[in-house]
Parts: sequence; structure tokens; C-alpha cells
Amino acid sequence: MLANSVLQSVALWLGLLLPSVSILQKFFGSIGIGIYCLGAAFGIWVSRLALRISERSALCLSIAVFVALGLFFVVVYPAVNVQVPGLGGDDDDAMNIGALELIHGHFPYYVRTYLGNEIHHLPGALLLAAPFVILGTSGLQNLAWLIMFFFVLCRELGRASAALRWFLLFLFSPIVLQQVATGVGHVTNAIYVMLGLWWLVTAERKILPALAWGVTLASRANFLLLIPLAFGWLNSRYGWRCSANWLLWTCFSCAVLTVPFYFHDPSNFSPLQAVDRLSQFDDVIPHAGWAIAILMLSASIVLAGTPMRTASNLWRNCALVQAVPVIIGSLLGRDLGFLAYGTFFLCFVIFTAATADQVESSSKR
Repeated sequence: MLANSVLQSVALWLGLLLPSVSILQKFFGSIGIGIYCLGAAFGIWVSRLALRISERSALCLSIAVFVALGLFFVVVYPAVNVQVPGLGGDDDDAMNIGALELIHGHFPYYVRTYLGNEIHHLPGALLLAAPFVILGTSGLQNLAWLIMFFFVLCRELGRASAALRWFLLFLFSPIVLQQVATGVGHVTNAIYVMLGLWWLVTAERKILPALAWGVTLASRANFLLLIPLAFGWLNSRYGWRCSANWLLWTCFSCAVLTVPFYFHDPSNFSPLQAVDRLSQFDDVIPHAGWAIAILMLSASIVLAGTPMRTASNLWRNCALVQAVPVIIGSLLGRDLGFLAYGTFFLCFVIFTAATADQVESSSKR
């Protein structure tokens, strides 16, 4: 039991640290990384404590946290979103102009960002960002999905006080606030994919959740490799026929969103370049990109066949699958910056720890 708890804490510590290493190195150097390592360890220790706080107080603190996040966005986002080459990224700009093209009924992959980059988001990401673009900017979706993430934590853990502990630990990973400030949507992308899967596995009627999850999967290709894990979980509880039927609906909605855009103009369907991003490691090891993709798929299939007795097992497996290209890519490229793609597994790591802690606490009662 102790060894398992230590292992979970180490995994949680790595999940918090790795996505933010490049940011810490850039702004604070090696000393900053060292200080954060200690701070993250302390934060995990505090999150494990059964601190007594009333639900009323937890709700008040939660509101205060989201008000602070809103003010942080309002003040910082306009200051950093200057759209000057060399002074920031263009992920939010890509989402904004792509969603606007979609809203106006145009093919979204002909336009370029202010840095001259193509739009690499799949149509599902543009569709989900569209309401926020109408409101002003896609950066707003970060706040909205953080709120949804907190509410689902509350629903899963049963108490706002427990959800707040884990949500604050999530915010303690610097890359989360950095992306809120800059409007980058990687953390948000992972959150809505995870919440779509959560809805699918917890809902009594699953057709609508299955369709909705397909929409979220039509955002980035790496998340498609969560489908075998979803099948493994559902199959162990409902049988393969029902599971296959539900996931066919998922694949259908994903394909309906994506395939027409590809066939409209295959040569200008720029998300394929993002899918091919792992090929940058072919110079290190021949065909490394394909090897990493196959390893990721293999990991998903193998883990799908393992017993997933609790929800934390499912979320752990999702985190592991998403971590495969990040860890291997950073090692092959010897690039701390590639670890920033750890945002795609960060929310799964938090959900794993939170649900595992809930099971452990319930067993002690």
C-alpha cells in the first residue's frame, strides 16, 4: 500500500513538472526548476492531507479562484497578445482566424496566422472554439473549460472541498496559467477530450455522449488513440457489441467533421503536417515518427486489454498513452521544449490521482 502511494505521488509529481520544465528553464533557469520540484512535492503532500473545510467555504474559495483567473486573463492576455513576430506564439490567432473562416462558410485552411504559419488544428477544435471567437477570442475557452473541469471534479469526488484541492494543484503547474495568459489551447484541448470520455463512460444513455466525444476527438490526431482504451473500459462492463456500437458513433461524428474538409482540398489540408510532426526525429533514428506512432497505438491496445477496475485505471492509461510521444520525442530531440506537449496528459494525471484518492478514502471509512 505504501509503495503504491509513493509511486502514485511520484507519477503525479512528474505529471506536474514535465510539461512546465521548458517554461521554468526559460524564465527562471535551473534554480527555478529546482525550487519548483520542491514546491510541487510539497503541494502534493498538502493535497494528500485530509484538511477539514466546509462545503460552503470551499464554494466561496472556488468562486474566488475563478474570479482571480478571470482578472488574470483580462489583465495579462491583452498585454501578451501583441501579435508581433518574436514576442509570442500564434496558437490563439490560428484558432481565431480558422474559426472565423468556418463561421463564414469558408475553407479554414487557406488562411495564415500573423507569423505566416498554416492552421494545424483539426475541424473539431475550430468548431468548439467558434462560440468563444464570436464572444471575442478563442482564449476565453480556457476559462470556460477550466470551470467545466472543476465541476466534473466536484461531480466525481462528491465534494467541492476535495475538487478544490486537486484543481489548485492542477493550477500549480506553471504551463496552465501560461496558456491562460497567452490563449494557447493545448491544456483546454486535453480537458474537453477527457470530459467527453468521462461523459461517455458515466452516462446511462451513451449515444449522445459518444457523438459528442467524436467531436472532441476531431481536434487532434493523438487523441484518437484513446479509442482502444474507451473500448476496453466499456467492453468489460457492457460487452463488445454495445461498446463497438457506441464507439462507431464516436468514429462517425469524428469522420463527418474531418473527412469533408480533407477531400475538399487534400493538398491544403494543413492538419496533416501537424500529424507528421513526429517525423522530425527521422534524422535521429530512421522512421522514428512511424515507430513512435506504432508504439503509441500498441501501448493503447495493450493497456485496453488490462483490467480497469476503477476509473483511476482508465485515466492512468490515458495519461500513459499520451505521454509516449512526449517522453520519447524529448529524449530523441534532446529538447526540453517538446515536453510542453505534456499538456496533453496533465489533466489525465490529475484526474487519475483525484479518483484514486477518492477510492482510497472511501475504503478507509
